[in-house]
Amino acid sequence: MRKFFITGTDTEIGKTMISMLITKTLVESGKNVEYFKPFQTGCKDEMDVDSDAKFVIQNIESWKSKPIRERVGVIYKNPKAPWFAARNEDKIVDLEAVEKAIPNADITILEGAGGLMVPITENILAIDWIKNLEAEVLLVARAGLGTINHTLLSLAMLKAKKIKTLGVIFSNPQNKVSPEMISENIEAIEKFGETKVLGVIPHIEDPKSSISSKIILNEICDKILLQSF
Repeated sequence: MRKFFITGTDTEIGKTMISMLITKTLVESGKNVEYFKPFQTGCKDEMDVDSDAKFVIQNIESWKSKPIRERVGVIYKNPKAPWFAARNEDKIVDLEAVEKAIPNADITILEGAGGLMVPITENILAIDWIKNLEAEVLLVARAGLGTINHTLLSLAMLKAKKIKTLGVIFSNPQNKVSPEMISENIEAIEKFGETKVLGVIPHIEDPKSSISSKIILNEICDKILLQSF
């Protein structure tokens, strides 16, 4: 069983959209895939308008009957790092329980909360938990200005922790970043980060019928699956 952990260089960067698109592409190609959101903050329950698991499940046609609650580990109301969101409710994040709830499949997509250095408990950062899970990382980054610094810092941390990184995926919502800047950012990240940028996800108006991104997603998934565990 392989675990693909999708994390980002920042919050609100497009992790959930890309998690859904990767999961959907793998499902439609016939792969045995599951999705799981270990830590959901900023929601009252799994059916909340901001629920990431709800967004993913409802945008995959063949998954609409899947119970959403089983695709989420823990849920906290405040949109904060899990450690603080849990503490605000006088709770402690039970990592053992979260790990037991991770569904079994040939490929399990795990969507992180925030970035690599987010504290999920008072003693452990997201990056350390990823290492403990022996998960492989897909790093979602902005396509535009500032991404070189943020992405290289994240890649440096992953390398220092000896965590396998499958590649970087650029998110370009609204398609505002010029092709020239995207090309330069890719060049810098691949040269100095020694990690491939697997593709650039453009603005998607309707995630249920994102025909424009299907070719890109198929190419990204092929590149991911060709890498041995």
